Parts: sequence; C-alpha cells; structure tokens
Amino acid sequence: MKTRVIVAIILIPILIAIAVYLPVWVMAAAMAVVCALAAFEFMRGAGFSSDVVSTLLAVVFAFASPLAVYLNINRFYSTAVFMLFVFAVFLKAVIDYRGDSRVIYDLFSTLFAAALIPYLFMAVLRIRLFPRGEYFVMLPFIAAYCSDTGAFFIGKAFGRRKLIPYVSPNKTVEGALGGLLGAVAGMLLYGLILQYFCNLKVNYLFLAIYGLIGSPIAQLGDLAFSLMKREFKIKDYGNLFPGHGGMLDRIDSVVFTAPVIFWLILWLPAIGVR
Repeated sequence: MKTRVIVAIILIPILIAIAVYLPVWVMAAAMAVVCALAAFEFMRGAGFSSDVVSTLLAVVFAFASPLAVYLNINRFYSTAVFMLFVFAVFLKAVIDYRGDSRVIYDLFSTLFAAALIPYLFMAVLRIRLFPRGEYFVMLPFIAAYCSDTGAFFIGKAFGRRKLIPYVSPNKTVEGALGGLLGAVAGMLLYGLILQYFCNLKVNYLFLAIYGLIGSPIAQLGDLAFSLMKREFKIKDYGNLFPGHGGMLDRIDSVVFTAPVIFWLILWLPAIGVR
C-alpha cells in the first residue's frame, strides 16, 4: 500500500506535465511508447512474446498509431497501412497453422494488442488535439483513477457483497458504488479548479454525468483486462511500476474510458471559455 501511494505521487505530476503543459508532440511521443509497451505486455501475458514476428508486428504498429493521429496522416494512407498490417497478421497465421489452435490465439492477440488497445487509448490524444484541449485531456484519467480510488477505499471499508468473483474476487458491489462517488467527486473538484483558477465556464451537471458514465466504463475496462489476466494465469501484465503492475495495468481502465469521454465532450460540452 505504501509503495503504491508513493509511486502514484510520483507518476501523477509526470502525467499532468506531459498531458497538459508540454507540447502536444511530447504527448504523442509518450503515447507511442505507452502503446508499444502495452502491446508487448499483452503479447507476453498471452504467452506469445517468444514469437518474434507477431510481437514485433504488434509493438511497431501500436507505436506508430498515436504518431499517425498526431501527424494527421491522410486517411487513405493510414487505412492502407492498417490493411497491410491485417493481411500480414493473417498471412503469418495461414503459414504457421498446423492444426494448432494457438496460432488462432496468436492471431487475435496480435490484432488486439496492436490495433484495438491503441485505437481506444488514442482517444486521449484526440481530446488533447481539441481547441483548448489541455483543459479536457485530464478528464478520462480523472474518471478512471478517481473511480478506482473510490472503489478501493469504499470497498476496503464497507465491501461485503462480491461483484464478479470469478473475474476479480476482491471487487465488491459497495466498492463499485464507491467508484461512482469517486468519479463524480473528482469531476466536480476538477470543475472547481477550472472555474476558479483558470477562469473557465463549467457545467457541473455535465461533469457529474461524465463521472456517472465514466466510472462504470472504467470499471468494465478494469474487469475486462482482469478477465484476460485470469485466462493468461498471470497476476499483473508487468512490474514496471512497483505496487501497480505494468503499463497495461495502469491504463486498462483509461483504454475504455477515453473514447466514451471523447464523445461526451462532443455531445455534452462541460467546459467553455468565458
């Protein structure tokens, strides 16, 4: 617990600096590294890191995806590259197949690690690229991490009824409700900061909706990646962050939350300029 808190205290200012204060290209480069690490961790967790070709395909494509978004590469070319990647993954599977179902698992693991995780997570970068995106970009992280914090402390104090024990035996119904409270509280607190320190107009009702919707989505992301860890028979995807696991353990809930917050910002804009 102590190690977990210390690491969080170190990581949060770094996250804020990269996401909010440094140039967008720094964030794009950081996200490329994060996506590449997440892809490698997923391939290793699935048991395919020894397959050099599949892992290399996953890592390289995941690394390139945020850079393509930042550089605003023409959709024709980005679609062509994506199709070539998909063809390469399937071609490898067809060549390797000898009646072993692991080839199919390898194929879908590569597609998941290289394409699906970065595609969802890149919504964070798309939010940052909005006009005044520096004020919006923290919203997916607030929804996910405040939900996680609320669920942890409320669940530890009051948790009695198991939520989904076969997937995550420590999660409780009370903790899930605490996650909702944590996400809403985090959103409202962030709104106060923006209003009184950044002189922005804030719609607190919309921010509360962000929290109410973002929290269950974040919890679903956490549970989804926990489900895969159970299937892979691993505790964490890595040990990059003491007390927190690997990179994928840190972003699993944000991967699901980011695209939802992206659309909520478009549909229910909660932050405006005076």
